[in-house]
Formats: sequence, C-alpha cells, structure tokens
Amino acid sequence: MARLFYIRKTVCAIREKVGKPYTDKIYYTFKVLLFNFILVLPVPLLLFYISWQLSLLAFHHDFSRAIGVGLHHAAIVLMILQFFKRFLEDQGIAELHFRWQKKTICLVRNQLNWMQFVIIPCIFIMYMTSANNVAEHSNSLGRLGLIIFTTLLFVLAIRLFQPGKGILNDYFIKNTTLWWARLRYFWLIVFISIPVIIFGFAIMGY
Repeated sequence: MARLFYIRKTVCAIREKVGKPYTDKIYYTFKVLLFNFILVLPVPLLLFYISWQLSLLAFHHDFSRAIGVGLHHAAIVLMILQFFKRFLEDQGIAELHFRWQKKTICLVRNQLNWMQFVIIPCIFIMYMTSANNVAEHSNSLGRLGLIIFTTLLFVLAIRLFQPGKGILNDYFIKNTTLWWARLRYFWLIVFISIPVIIFGFAIMGY
C-alpha cells in the first residue's frame, strides 16, 4: 500500500512538470504509463491467483476449473480496461502527454465507465462455459454472453464513430477535401459491421 501511495504521489508530481518547456521530458510519459500499469494490477493479480489455485484442482472438479479459466480471462480484460481508464483520466496521459481533446477523452471514458460492468461478466461467462465439458452450458450461457458482448461492441462503434458526434468528427471537418473524410458514413458502416457479423454467427449457432 505504501508503494502504491508513493506511485500516485509521483504521478501527481509529474503532472506539474508536463507541458512546461523547462521541465517536460519524454521519459515522463513512459514513466507514467508504467506507474499506471502498476496501479491497476492489485485486483487482476488477485483474480489471477484465484484462477491459478482453481486450475490446480483435480480433473473431477471440472466446474471449478472452468470458473478459474473464466476468472483468468476476465482479469486480463479488467486490467486492460482499468489501464485505459487511467490513460483517459482528468489531467492524465491522454490529455497532458498526448494532447487529446477533452471532448474525445470524455466520450471514450464515459463509454468505458458503463461498459466495463457488462463486458467483464460476458468475458467470464464465455470462457467459463467454453472450458466446461457440459455442452448445454456452452450452447446457452456462452452464446448469450457472446451476443451481449457483440451488442455492446455495436453500441460502442456507433457512439464513438457516428458522424457529427464521434471522436473523428473534428478531423473530418478540418479535412473535408480528403477522399477518406468524405466517406465518413462508409467508415461507420465498416466499424459496426464487424460486431453485427459476429452477432449473426452467434445467433445461428456457430
């Protein structure tokens, strides 16, 4: 806990130096990235440990081992999402180090804030049922988790890339003469088609 407190204090100190000509250095960015990664580790590491303990059980504890597999993959997704949330926090790396627009940061962060509570359980269910030898579980719960997951990706693609409100809107406005900027509705279709295709395969039972 003391080390985590020290890391948070160091990150706050670096924020004061970033953006100033006489104190800003490139290695601050890499240092904060590393520290943010360390800060998100405690809960995922706990889940990794639990999943590892469950994996050591005898083979006749098949359901417990399946839970361990689900926890393992859920921990990976949790770690990634928490890292991105720290990347997008106020006065964080995205804003201070990479100069992302505040509007873009808020849009992406708001989507992650609510989606994480659905994505992580979906990942857990999908991998748990796929690791379980009982086919009924995989064909019902697993498919349901995949359908919900792809639906979330569909919603995320629409909210992030919709013309006029998405994260690329300002770029399209500033570069209206470029041919790929004129195809902004085409790119939206491309982004949303991927989860739609996966959703269709899940519905059909593949």
